[in-house]
Amino acid sequence: MIVAKRACSLQKDYEENEKDIIVETQIAEFHKVVRKVRLIPSTAENANGYDFQIECNMDREQGGLNVCRNKINLPLLELLTKTEGQITNATNKKMEAEDLLEQLHSLIGEKRNDTKSHKEEAQKLEETSIQKAEEADEVEKRWTSEIESLEKHRHLLESGVNKSLDEALKDLQKAQQELQLVEHQTEEEMRQVGDKLVRVVTAVVYLRNRMYLGNQPSEGKHLEEKRLKTEREYEEFKREDLLLDLRELMAKYKEKAEVLQDRPGVLIIQILSSVSSVYVRRGSDITDCSMNCSDRKSVLQLYRECGGEETNLLELWCDNMWSHNHWDPRLHLNTSSGCWRLTDARKDDSCLYVLWRHNRSGGFRRSTAITVLDPVLISNIISNSSRLGQDIAVSVQFSGEEAAVTWEVDGGSLPDRYQLMDDNMTLIIPSAQREDAGRRLRVRITNPVSEETWEYLLEITDLWILPLSLAAAAALAVGIALLAVIFLYRKKKNVPSDDGEIKQMNGHPEENGHPPRADQ
Repeated sequence: MIVAKRACSLQKDYEENEKDIIVETQIAEFHKVVRKVRLIPSTAENANGYDFQIECNMDREQGGLNVCRNKINLPLLELLTKTEGQITNATNKKMEAEDLLEQLHSLIGEKRNDTKSHKEEAQKLEETSIQKAEEADEVEKRWTSEIESLEKHRHLLESGVNKSLDEALKDLQKAQQELQLVEHQTEEEMRQVGDKLVRVVTAVVYLRNRMYLGNQPSEGKHLEEKRLKTEREYEEFKREDLLLDLRELMAKYKEKAEVLQDRPGVLIIQILSSVSSVYVRRGSDITDCSMNCSDRKSVLQLYRECGGEETNLLELWCDNMWSHNHWDPRLHLNTSSGCWRLTDARKDDSCLYVLWRHNRSGGFRRSTAITVLDPVLISNIISNSSRLGQDIAVSVQFSGEEAAVTWEVDGGSLPDRYQLMDDNMTLIIPSAQREDAGRRLRVRITNPVSEETWEYLLEITDLWILPLSLAAAAALAVGIALLAVIFLYRKKKNVPSDDGEIKQMNGHPEENGHPPRADQ
């Protein structure tokens, strides 16, 4: 009996120990969990000042465990309520986030479709650009071949035109020489005609004297016939066209020029291969502003051609605006404006300056023929004579190139009888007359880079020397005739009478047998 009670007591103690072990294990697990959720110690993040640590005495009765349970139950319920509210808010936010995520997915899908369509369009555009580039390459090759063909035609045409121009210049020079010869012959014939007219006037005066003295009409009639014949010959000479050959030559040259202009393709050749010409005064600056970059892939190269020799001058790369001077320190380049300048121009700088533009599409060539000239400088004006009736040649002496000489008389144009020779450097005044004295001659000499003007006062001396021109000869003949008439009139008017007195004869001169007065 005692043993049974002892056994029952042991069994009961064992069961209680088992319960205590289970409770302690559960308490340990609880502490482990609440530490994970940061509820212990009381200063933990989620403890809110409550102490959730269970400290119960297992030796006490069941009331000790209930007290610990009640101690942590209220804070746990409060924390649970708060957590459920947070969970609800989090759930709502999650649902909103899911809605936003769904909208974002739909937008991503739409953007993917747009991206796909854009990629397809980009691929089509790329294929189109490749096709256009191939077509452009073909067009460029075709234009290159056509330009080469046109260049060949241009060279052939230039050679033909230059040959024709040389022939025309030779013909023109020959015609000018013939014109000068004809002018000289004309001048000689004019002199001969003047001499003949002087002789005719002298003969007329002599005949009139003979007629009044001896009344011989036959000689006057013969002289009148000679005068009429001389006038007819002079009129025929004036009607001759001395410039007929020169006009025919100019007409032929104009016909050739019109034929060249009417040919198709000539204008295109000239445009593609036009060469501009520039004249520069020696010592000044040569400037050109065509060396500018039209795109980033161009390479510009400037060189010059002198006497068949090419010299590289400048080089400009447009991608980084790098430039290099291969030649003379006098040559400068402004890369921002594209202007190059060659200072202190010299005579040996007269060359053909060529600008090559290399780019992806090929090349472009621009040529400028630059000629450096000296300014004109007049040193003197001289005259071979200043005698009345002689041919006066006034010549200008000057230095300079490609000069044009023009003359003015008293601020106006030259009289018709004045002549120009030696490329207008000599002014001829044939048979100088009295009205030529005191005239102010002005000579103007110009070239493409300068201009100079001088004046010269024409002086005529020895006014009593007999002139050789027609007008002067006629005036002198009329004067001689007047003197002869006056002398005869006075001689007959003062005839002595039989008684030795000088008899004054009155009445009309013709009625008294006197020759007519000069005013009649």
